[in-house]
Amino acid sequence: MSGLYIHIPFCIRKCAYCDFVSFADHAPMRDYLAALRREMQLRAREGCFASFDTVFIGGGTPSVLPAGEVATLLEAAQGCFSILPDAEITIETNPGTLTPDKLSEYAGAGVNRLSVGLQCSQNHLLKAIGRIHTWEDFLQSWAYIQDAGFRNSNIDVMYGLPAQTLAAHEATLRAVAALSPAHISAYSLILEEGTPLFDAHPDLPNEDETYAMHLLTRTLLTELGYARYEISNYAKPGSACRHNLNYWDNGAYLGVGLNAYSAWMRPGWTRFCNTADMRAYLAALSRGELPASYTPIPQREEMFECVMLGLRRTDGLDTRAFANRFGVAFASAYPAATEALIARGWAVWEAGRFRLNEEGLDMQNAALLSFMD
Repeated sequence: MSGLYIHIPFCIRKCAYCDFVSFADHAPMRDYLAALRREMQLRAREGCFASFDTVFIGGGTPSVLPAGEVATLLEAAQGCFSILPDAEITIETNPGTLTPDKLSEYAGAGVNRLSVGLQCSQNHLLKAIGRIHTWEDFLQSWAYIQDAGFRNSNIDVMYGLPAQTLAAHEATLRAVAALSPAHISAYSLILEEGTPLFDAHPDLPNEDETYAMHLLTRTLLTELGYARYEISNYAKPGSACRHNLNYWDNGAYLGVGLNAYSAWMRPGWTRFCNTADMRAYLAALSRGELPASYTPIPQREEMFECVMLGLRRTDGLDTRAFANRFGVAFASAYPAATEALIARGWAVWEAGRFRLNEEGLDMQNAALLSFMD
């Protein structure tokens, strides 16, 4: 399994909490999209990926692209790479940027999964974190999505927002679940240094209050028919995000675009990252050069990455896949760590997998310390 990620760094306005490589200046958009297509052509010549079973167009806000550009981009990807007929093709969107015409374009281009950034249902909280939309804007966008026939859609929500209460978060969860999306992602706000929200020193819920929101999310969404399959992700049966499952399995993926990351066997496990500088990105590709820096990953570090990512999944790490990848049994590679976590009551062996239970998932960072040597 391998995934293709395409980064669109443009937004209408950058959210107050966002530290991603994205910006509201659309002046370089045309040149950027041409460079993206050029990068895909150069990567295709390397021949490192036989095919992709997932494509994810993320950002930024890809739905700010003018009419026709998403279809053109996917046509270019299909011309450069083998994208399997049953591939999951996702595009991230924001309320207030969707129209029936755009959604028709996406469907015609092969998009079969949408991810919509809501964050919460209270307009004063949306304003506090710098979102461009209201709850009413979201409902209108959701109506467009349903009318266009998209049934495999995700809604993003956040908790731990400035001045947010447990009751407000519960109201958001109930309102979102009532719309019956196939998938819900629920993340705790992390204030990143250098963002406007960080610099504003907002009044945030304390640690206990934020943890109560997390527990409520887990309990309520389960009651409402959503299975938790990763620390922050919930889905109806058969609707887990295939693209992200590949990340959590530490699988191969190719990222194209500004600051996009990739990982593949080259011949050893290698990660690389494109420049985050727009001018440097455009200049390199205008010369026919790839704007990336490469980092070979030692096997022990690769093994830890598999553990760190795999233990985010509620069904845990596939120990047979681990043994096939590294030529060593998981229990033999980490005997002290596995025994310690089981003794602490945080982990279990189950049907060829090693997984953290709910308490262990809540303490994942501490659990991972057992695997660091």
